Amino acid sequence: MNLMQKLRNARKDKKGFTLTEMIVVLVIIVILIALLVPTLVGYIDKAKEKSVMAEGKMVLTAAQTVVSEKYGESEPLLDSATATPGNTTYSNITKANDADANDKGEIAALAEMTKDGKATINVENYQVIKIVYTSGGKTATYNAPGKAPADENDGWTVK
Repeated sequence: MNLMQKLRNARKDKKGFTLTEMIVVLVIIVILIALLVPTLVGYIDKAKEKSVMAEGKMVLTAAQTVVSEKYGESEPLLDSATATPGNTTYSNITKANDADANDKGEIAALAEMTKDGKATINVENYQVIKIVYTSGGKTATYNAPGKAPADENDGWTVK
């Protein structure tokens, strides 16, 4: 065997990838990541929006429960100096209000609000007409039927 044949045989015995093959594989991986990341971020945002809307719906249910109890007991609603019976605004409802012995604490407890959740609720004639609930940088807004155009989310919008 001459020297050239030995070199050819040595190359054939080596197993592995060439530099070109490695670069091609890396380019394909980068292209796939570039296509998938925006899609995944979109799914994450949609999940956060649905989560905030679900939490807002729990606040709505809790607020309707508290307001209905007050109506049944013929008690005025609390938390507003200018409130007339059946009309008020509950603002800054947070988890910290959980221990309070007023309507705000009762709503926060019933809704099982998250620590970063914050709600403002408008009540008119013992009916919840508007809720603005904020959590995790997203805001869910509820407008009662008749107070805003009807949509597929039963009066809820998320931003």
